[in-house]
Amino acid sequence: MKKIKANYGLNFLKGRDGKNMAILVKLRRQGEVHQKYFGYKTYGSAKASKDAAVKYRDAVMKKHPEMSRRDYAEIKKSNNKSGIPGVCRTFHTVKGISYPVWQAAWSPAPGKRRCKKFFVSTHGERKAKKLAIEARHKALTKM
Repeated sequence: MKKIKANYGLNFLKGRDGKNMAILVKLRRQGEVHQKYFGYKTYGSAKASKDAAVKYRDAVMKKHPEMSRRDYAEIKKSNNKSGIPGVCRTFHTVKGISYPVWQAAWSPAPGKRRCKKFFVSTHGERKAKKLAIEARHKALTKM
């Protein structure tokens, strides 16, 4: 398991008096939310509550590891119209003229975005889409 920050997934809840009163552990894994409350009164102290919360969080993370970047990139989003994640038909504008293209997009590293365009005017509709799908697949194999 990769190293995480000490308070990752822990939310410290305050009472009406402004003092911490409980810890909420909340993690989302593969679309499923795992959460549990750890009240200071239930566990006797803030330290005991935090220790139990950290133990629960670590157990959830071990049983349900984070998705890899590649697995996440292969999820088909609800607004996808091409049927292939990361591939879309769009327009590339040059000097005010818009040209239809099929575009493959991917993120090789956090904060980095790459794309490759295939012009319909050069390759034709079907071949441009096929080339975009192949480019996306090739990029994902390198992730």
